[in-house]
Amino acid sequence: MYDLIVIGGGPAGNRGAELVAKAGKKVALIEKGKLGGVCLNEGCIPSKAFLHISKTVEHARACAKEGMEINSDITINQELVVQNKDRVVKRLGAAVASRVRNAGVEVITGEGYVEGKDGDNFIVRVNDQQYVAKNLLLATGSVPIIPPIEGLKEGLERGFILTNEGILSLKETPENLVVVGAGVIGLELGSHFNTAGSKVTVIEMLPDIGGRLDSDVSSTLRRSLEKKGMVFETEGKVVKFGENEVVFERAGETYSVPANKVLVSIGRRPDTRNKGFENIGLDITRAIKTDSKMRTVIPNVYAAGDINGISLFTHTAYREAEVFTNTLIGKEDNMDYSAIPFAIFTSPEVGGAGLTEAEAAAQNLDVKVIKIPLTYSGRYVVENTDRTGFMKLIYDNTEDTLLGFSVVGSYASEYIGMMSTFIGLKIKVEDLKTQTLPHPTVVEAFRDMLFEI
Repeated sequence: MYDLIVIGGGPAGNRGAELVAKAGKKVALIEKGKLGGVCLNEGCIPSKAFLHISKTVEHARACAKEGMEINSDITINQELVVQNKDRVVKRLGAAVASRVRNAGVEVITGEGYVEGKDGDNFIVRVNDQQYVAKNLLLATGSVPIIPPIEGLKEGLERGFILTNEGILSLKETPENLVVVGAGVIGLELGSHFNTAGSKVTVIEMLPDIGGRLDSDVSSTLRRSLEKKGMVFETEGKVVKFGENEVVFERAGETYSVPANKVLVSIGRRPDTRNKGFENIGLDITRAIKTDSKMRTVIPNVYAAGDINGISLFTHTAYREAEVFTNTLIGKEDNMDYSAIPFAIFTSPEVGGAGLTEAEAAAQNLDVKVIKIPLTYSGRYVVENTDRTGFMKLIYDNTEDTLLGFSVVGSYASEYIGMMSTFIGLKIKVEDLKTQTLPHPTVVEAFRDMLFEI
């Protein structure tokens, strides 16, 4: 008998299991694959290992015009990039496993299936063995959306079409790479392979790239990536995957793009199927609904991470795991999604937190929008030849607080969390003005924005 069984060893699952075990509870964590989930093994970390190399190459090429002597062109050996990625993932995976086990969590390898209830307890089967617990944390994450497009199934089977998992193991640089979907995965990996030498074409159904990005940030990022050779076909709907081509439609016209490999990255859906969740009364036709304490509609059953479909970020999953833990042990806590930060690690990086300008306008809020170029920052000017970056601030005139922050430019991912904190804690701008930031840094341009209010 366990106090808690966790199904899924990704960020939400392993963090929740670790924290509950440290609180003195008996915990079992069930994972069919490797601990760390998609983020560590097939997503955030592997893609950053790719981007570390391609960004370094970009910087070196730029520095060749500013004083660095390079005797030959700098190229990327994709096979070595994959080998380095595998080493990074293995090392971090070992660290996750060590943390979980050191906390006293029992790790069970296999597919977890919820068979039902025995009184107030839950029965979970793994490899024909039954386990019983007083509480369940469902953290099975998400899987790629695979739409019913002609040729997609066949393309996946023959390796012509790849999802994020497949492309992160790709050891060659395709001559022509077509990316379907201009979200985080598509932009980051498209950016890497563009630097590595592929001709990259990105097909996106929406008018803008980057999903929920501020429109000014989206358009600036697009122009920057286009200057580097990436081609964007927005408002395009893919209708067929051929032998070595991708066919899409736009405004009644049909177009064909040559491809040696295709990355399909049009989004993810909660992984709820074939896990027995319906046996305890949960609706598996959609994301598992949770309240602000991570509780589902079934008492003593919680859900965290991508499975609830609210905010598909690793850092969100960690925070949800903390809220779940506090709820389980009787400590007051609530999940707040209003200022979750996000970043896209392209070159240039982009980030956002809180409301965009369009979202604030849609809510008819009394705001002031401040936008300044990053050329206010000496470090930014020194380190960037493309100086189109900027910061944008959404200020609440009534409350003297920040409602949103967006940025495109170097190091955005490193300080967007700080902006999220200012927004989430509703810190008064007059108080922020009294604080100092180090010089010369990119983030210090933020103080200049405050004095524009």
